[in-house]
Amino acid sequence: MNKIEPKRFLILIAIILLLLIMVQSQAHAQNILEKKMSIQLKDELLKNALDKITTESGIKFTYNEQVAKSKIRITVSAKDKMLKEILTLAFADEPLLFSQLDKEVFIRLDPSKTKKVTAGPAANPAVAQEKYTISGTIKSQSTGETIIAATIKITGTTKLMATSNEYGFYSISLPKGDYDIEVKTIGSKIYNQHITLDKNLALNISMEDEQNQLETVTVTATSAQRNIKNTQMGMERLSIAETKSVPVLMGEPDVIKTLQLLPGVKSGSEGNGGMFVRGGGADQNMILLDEAPVYNASHLLGFFSTFNSDAIKNVTLYKGGMPAQYGGGLSSVLDVKMNDGNNQKFGVSGGIGLIAARLNVEGPIQKGKSSFLISARRTYADMFLKLSSDTSVKNTQLYFYDLNLKANYILGDKDRLYISGYFGKDVLTSDNLSGINWGNTTSTLRWNHVFSSKLFSNTSLIFSNYNYKIRANNDETSLTLFSQTP
Repeated sequence: MNKIEPKRFLILIAIILLLLIMVQSQAHAQNILEKKMSIQLKDELLKNALDKITTESGIKFTYNEQVAKSKIRITVSAKDKMLKEILTLAFADEPLLFSQLDKEVFIRLDPSKTKKVTAGPAANPAVAQEKYTISGTIKSQSTGETIIAATIKITGTTKLMATSNEYGFYSISLPKGDYDIEVKTIGSKIYNQHITLDKNLALNISMEDEQNQLETVTVTATSAQRNIKNTQMGMERLSIAETKSVPVLMGEPDVIKTLQLLPGVKSGSEGNGGMFVRGGGADQNMILLDEAPVYNASHLLGFFSTFNSDAIKNVTLYKGGMPAQYGGGLSSVLDVKMNDGNNQKFGVSGGIGLIAARLNVEGPIQKGKSSFLISARRTYADMFLKLSSDTSVKNTQLYFYDLNLKANYILGDKDRLYISGYFGKDVLTSDNLSGINWGNTTSTLRWNHVFSSKLFSNTSLIFSNYNYKIRANNDETSLTLFSQTP
């Protein structure tokens, strides 16, 4: 009997062990694809779908960056099926291949089918030249108010985005393909939608209000830089919620007082309603209410502004580089937009302050298509003067009032009609001896029309009038100064 040399014996043992490891590895790999599982996937992005399969089965996948960023969506329903059956079913109409790779499953694109994948128009130069436009109006779901400066962004990009204009209209042109859009605005939930863009698309969006109970917030100062996303410089947007949270004189929320807190904006003196922007004079500001100029935007000799916060939707201040549409604003332009009125339900609100009372009524004329707004404010300090026993004090008049009116009607998918008006007056007289009265009257008739997905027009008829009357009487003379339109 021949003896086996120790060296050859060790080599033989090593070969046998290697064969056993290879057989075990092959069996394990086979078990990976034959492992049974149940899963439900509906319109999931490829990477998210593979992650969910890994979570359910414990089987890992490996793939390159091109597969990870693919826009392919997976829909599959399987119960107690092998993994290879699930993948075969899921990839049936997609340019994807799978294979075993040791203890993982390797996913790769099928070169023979990649032209069918919606990986973007750049894959096909002929398609890359085809561009279509998404356009529409963004409004609040609860009130029907159009939303100004909402951001429309194409998910996964940093440059493909647009903002809604001052009438809630937006428009963005994109190459043919599949996209996920994201819409954001302050006070509303984020809106997401997947679209297939193979023609011009009209997409009107209703934003759902977001109401969150916030926890305690600690604010710390850091070195911050503004992320500039457009070429419009020196522009500030002010939300009405901010004006109501700022402490002001006599408890009356005031747009002008809040603007005076912004960089580059100063007040003339304590309690004064004048606004000085970047060294300009108070009379060098162009003030617009629903596009109509307001020539004297103050009450009680400048202590309060003419803007009733209950009737205001949006305030935009241009401190420099004013857009051409505003014409000759020398120092700044203050563009104030009134609420359109709730076209979903009726509502009444109001309040009583230290010197004034407010009432706001709004609601639909025809639900979903038209609405109205009536907002009024008046001081009542003069009512207390009537309690005086002194005749001269008793006959003194000291009050101001504001009345904002607005109505709008949706004529169709491409047309909308607005009519708005403002009436305000100050009366300061002393027992018919002397006094000063002044007031503003504005009205705007506006028609919005969408000619195409890229062309939007706004046609306005505007009336504005400012008048004042100064009277001084005594036993010998009587003097009256006044101005008014012919």
